[in-house]
Amino acid sequence: MPPNIEAVDQTRINIETDENGNDPVTNVKTAIITNDNSHDKDKLDRDDLPQDLKEYLGALDEHLPNDYMVPIDIKPTWLNIEKCKQGQKFAQQYYFGLNYAEMISLYLLFLDHENLGVLIYTQKSHTPYKAFQRYLSTVLRVKSWFDTEFWNPNELGYKNLKIVRAMHLNVSKKLNETNPAEFQAEFSLSDNPKYHDGVWCPLTSDLKEDFSRMKCPMARRGIWSSQNGKSSGERRIFINQFNMSMTQFGFVGLMLLYPDKFGACNATDEELEAFAHLWKAIGYYLGIKDKYNFCKGDLKEIQQRCSNVLAYWIKPNLTDITQDWEHMSRCMTEGVSYYVPGVNFESSFKYLCWILDIETPKLDSKMTVVQSWTFYTNKLVMCYLTKVPFILDFLNWTVRVAIKKATKNDADKLAKLQKKTYSFQNESSRL
Repeated sequence: MPPNIEAVDQTRINIETDENGNDPVTNVKTAIITNDNSHDKDKLDRDDLPQDLKEYLGALDEHLPNDYMVPIDIKPTWLNIEKCKQGQKFAQQYYFGLNYAEMISLYLLFLDHENLGVLIYTQKSHTPYKAFQRYLSTVLRVKSWFDTEFWNPNELGYKNLKIVRAMHLNVSKKLNETNPAEFQAEFSLSDNPKYHDGVWCPLTSDLKEDFSRMKCPMARRGIWSSQNGKSSGERRIFINQFNMSMTQFGFVGLMLLYPDKFGACNATDEELEAFAHLWKAIGYYLGIKDKYNFCKGDLKEIQQRCSNVLAYWIKPNLTDITQDWEHMSRCMTEGVSYYVPGVNFESSFKYLCWILDIETPKLDSKMTVVQSWTFYTNKLVMCYLTKVPFILDFLNWTVRVAIKKATKNDADKLAKLQKKTYSFQNESSRL
């Protein structure tokens, strides 16, 4: 069983009771509040973190050098090929739920404001059509790592690893070698005077209200964020080892903690650990140093690390979502719906909140009948129907067929998708 997230929240907070023994939560030491970005405050924040997360803060200062200090042509000594293949078999066996887990994990990764800003800056996923192209490409590359011996230079998976490494390095070098003043405005859509398309954010205020009521001791304190580890005015390194490690979390975290919520009800601990080892290897080949590899250690260690990230980073940062976050999340989900019909932001995000045990009355009240029905259907399929082997096989097959079909769209089909318009877009800038 994965660690209890709420237990993590409760046990790691440094609390004091008053002389009358009143509610200790109201007396949480103010030193952990991060409104003050001074260096001393930051050190106190670090002291409040679990030890494994403290170690990852050092990754914020680690660039992605030309060779990544992790040469792609040398296999690490710890690489277990048979375990990797077992992890690939797991990914193939539960491909349907795994794809969904990876998709809704993007909502969590987008919570990092500066990381989201980099995505906006690249202009590759800020419209539904561009998001469709970007994330279909990502799905295909990840699929190649599940289906081929990516540690073999002659395989497609290996070639895709080299492509992704090069893309990360190019963007990182461009941003880190440029004066931030030259591109900072381009890190936002809602605050960018040059951006004239609309921003798709009908629920931002409602979601913020929902998250303000979270029963999470850390939820209002912002303990864990990518800005931690930096004193006021200190420049951040863009696309650093921390970003890479947290991206690993996005690919494994929800599945390792909640396999029964993503169609892997019958998965064993051995299979889950093999899946984690697979991503440890992928992370290495993408340039993550061993000490920052999110999937290092045994299954229990990795699950605890996932729980800590949810408790100390995800939930606190949900209280600080922005219009840009909702826009990019909606564009991503809509882009996925171009090849997986029926997917929508409301039901998918509701499913994520249900898994994380977050009540969302405002979101619930705004969901349409179809969106609510989709949410409950997702629960039925993921948690129950996938226990039946032939149904699981069929669902895996439908996703593979949908992906393959999307890669064969002709020019007319792509033009039709590109011309789709949405109510959030300004009339003068509709595609």
